[in-house]
Amino acid sequence: MRSANGLGIPESQIKGYEGFTGRCSGIAAVSKLQASFVAAEASNLAGKIDWFFNGVERRKPIVHVSEDCLVVSVSGGTCPIKCNEIVAAACDLIGGQGVEVELRVYGRNYAGDKSWLLAPGMRYMGRVEQHEFLQGLAETDVFVTASLHESFGLSAIDALQAGASLLVSDACGLNDTIALQDSDIVSNEATAEEIAEGILRLWHGPNVERLAVSIDYERYSWDAAARRVRDICAGSLN
Repeated sequence: MRSANGLGIPESQIKGYEGFTGRCSGIAAVSKLQASFVAAEASNLAGKIDWFFNGVERRKPIVHVSEDCLVVSVSGGTCPIKCNEIVAAACDLIGGQGVEVELRVYGRNYAGDKSWLLAPGMRYMGRVEQHEFLQGLAETDVFVTASLHESFGLSAIDALQAGASLLVSDACGLNDTIALQDSDIVSNEATAEEIAEGILRLWHGPNVERLAVSIDYERYSWDAAARRVRDICAGSLN
């Protein structure tokens, strides 16, 4: 898994991962993208990898609350793989165009350079309870997942159900679960300029309703996920 270091994963964590997965009879990833990533990174797991759709819970729709400015939210805190510092730079560009914008960063504060959290219009929310997260998402206009790699992305589903539009990386596992169009997606190597353009595009032309109705909750239910995992486990033991 040498190239995984490009995602900012510590060498010790990679070695632990390799040791653990090497002892497994089978590997069940939470998306097709994640299964492909693992297969490419760990040749010793050839023939052991399968995948299932991560369960998606249907929630009562949350009423969107409009704020006085453009509200952009991200999850994952300051984890390097999330590329939230690039989203911050994108929001800075938007602010430079005369648009009042606020970026809310949810999640853990990891080690490393966090100077971008001090930029104007930045609100570091930290790790919050689920109901607080959903309340914040209800005030969000555009939720961005710009990750270099995202095994699935349940926070994006939460955002969609809370009435926020989605701008997601092409390296996000949930891309097989909702019917995304090209205008909803950015490259996982997108620049701040490209992300800023995407945010403004979705602010003026929200995709929330179109994406929300595209989710097949029966196919992606936790019950369906559990059945799929049972089938994978039964196959690995035969």
